[in-house]
Amino acid sequence: MRKLLVILLLAVSFNNFAQPLPTTKILFFPVTYSPNYNIFMLSEPLNLTSFHGYNNQPSFHANGSLVDYVSIREDKQADIYRYDFKAHQTQRITNTTTYKEYSPRWSADEKSFTVVRVEPDDSTQYLWRYNADGTPAQQLSKANPVGYYTPFNKNYFGLFVLNKKGGDLYILDSKGRVRKVDENIGRCLLPIHNKETDTTFYYVSKKPYPDSNYHIMQCTPRGKIRQVGIFPKGIEDFCIGPNGMLCFGYEHKLYALPIGDGKIHALTEAYFIADFSTKPWANFYRLSYYEEKPGAGYFSVVVYEGEKP
Repeated sequence: MRKLLVILLLAVSFNNFAQPLPTTKILFFPVTYSPNYNIFMLSEPLNLTSFHGYNNQPSFHANGSLVDYVSIREDKQADIYRYDFKAHQTQRITNTTTYKEYSPRWSADEKSFTVVRVEPDDSTQYLWRYNADGTPAQQLSKANPVGYYTPFNKNYFGLFVLNKKGGDLYILDSKGRVRKVDENIGRCLLPIHNKETDTTFYYVSKKPYPDSNYHIMQCTPRGKIRQVGIFPKGIEDFCIGPNGMLCFGYEHKLYALPIGDGKIHALTEAYFIADFSTKPWANFYRLSYYEEKPGAGYFSVVVYEGEKP
């Protein structure tokens, strides 16, 4: 698995953990597709998470052989776990009794990873860097409470900072400065990949637009924002898939939305990938994708039981 395209940043409103946690699992789908994207073929999925309970926020390593994710097990502690595709084994990476860690993202050199760390009061949430062995290294910002994030432009981060109504968008720059750039955004933030670095990122704006849809936005390090697409209202989870298209779930189906051609595309112009409505994994709400080679890659989806979290 040679090229990591996208890792979906998955998270929950951590300070609401007094509520029952959803039961979720992470499924892994090999996929092939035609050059014109009219045909997608998904193989039967592999369940990466044998533990029955809360499993979420998968983050693939650059070579595709490992995936880290969050699991809350018998000790009620949110920690980072790792699944090894070659060994078919799961390993616990963090084992903290005071703090909770979410949303792991590995650095390109594999020497460290970042997380959202929840403090003992269960409401303070900071962005942290951890050493590869799972020990804390450095708090990266005083922004609080951080719910979700994405690294971009080398040493920058886009932050979803929680408020009473949802979340606002902040940018953390390479000098540790934080500034607010937008309001009422979705939880998914993803870097836009190019040949050298992820210089900008996508997110969803949930403002009450006249068309009653959610708008897909692109943000630069300086906070310059422009609309690049449209999602149906209620859709805020997506991943960057083949040819840079935005893949998302809607009514138990998986789609790919063209983007980056200067036009504003919507659901009616999206490519159909798969219908999960009759499958045991019909209830999915978060995805990620990485590409092994042109025409072939892998989807990861988080499947939930009962009501959508």
